[in-house]
Amino acid sequence: MDLKSRRLRSDDCEYVTFRSIFEFIRLVNDHDDVHPDVESIGDRHDRDRVIGECDEGDDSSWRYGDDDNFETYNARWENLDPREDIVDSIKQSFKDAMNSDGLQHLFRQMVSNRKKREFRDDRGRFSIPRALSGNIDMYVSRKKKPTNGFKIGIKLGLNGGNGDSDFVRLITNLTISIMMIEAAGIPVELHILFDSRNMTDKYDRQGISVIAKASSERMNINRMALLGNVGTFRHHVFLGWCYFMSGEIDSGLGSDCNIKYKKDAELLGLDVILGSEFKNNSPEQAFNLLTKQIFNKNDKEISKVDAAA
Repeated sequence: MDLKSRRLRSDDCEYVTFRSIFEFIRLVNDHDDVHPDVESIGDRHDRDRVIGECDEGDDSSWRYGDDDNFETYNARWENLDPREDIVDSIKQSFKDAMNSDGLQHLFRQMVSNRKKREFRDDRGRFSIPRALSGNIDMYVSRKKKPTNGFKIGIKLGLNGGNGDSDFVRLITNLTISIMMIEAAGIPVELHILFDSRNMTDKYDRQGISVIAKASSERMNINRMALLGNVGTFRHHVFLGWCYFMSGEIDSGLGSDCNIKYKKDAELLGLDVILGSEFKNNSPEQAFNLLTKQIFNKNDKEISKVDAAA
């Protein structure tokens, strides 16, 4: 694996990127020690401790949630067999959302707002500079150009103290929000971010970014349910940090990193990053927050077109 080509860095932040969650899982499984291109490892005590605990299975509900042990957890990824309670949580919450007057109102509002922005059939805004220059087309079109979808980054780990139920709630709210946004006709490219603060002295924030869903793909409930297992965070992501991240990893692995969303979004080429909003709110509140982000960005793009004209 060419680690250098996967790094994105700024003065205070480092991410290692992966094209899919399955690629990330496979590459972690293919390693058994720190990648040779990792820089400035320093004291390896905590790094080696985490690697050893994960390699040995460290059978505990803290690491693997309701799966209890590594064998059960690992078999889910090998067989693409998510926990039924997580799948049921997503399906039941989606059913409840479809019967919720509040969510239905938000959904209709979103469809209405999207049509106003995407499908204006008026001639646009009259441009004086174009008219004075003799341009035959004196109007600035208000229609948006086709895009590759809205790129959303979600900080799934949040911090090492979150338990199994927190991950289930977060992934449930996230899946419902994305499904409803795409049902409104807006394609979404979903990036899952696992990051941490103060893992090293060199960077304030470090993390792993994986694409969980391309804009051309439909939302896959089973895949999202696999991500909702705390074992993904405390086994594969912890190992990914130890194998691929530079600097001296300390015992603060997985500490809270809900800061500097805008700056990290620019580094990763994302439209928006969200985090605890999906864990600490209801599906209705999470959906509302995300739709506001989408249309705030859309309004800014329209303003830029008007200013340029």
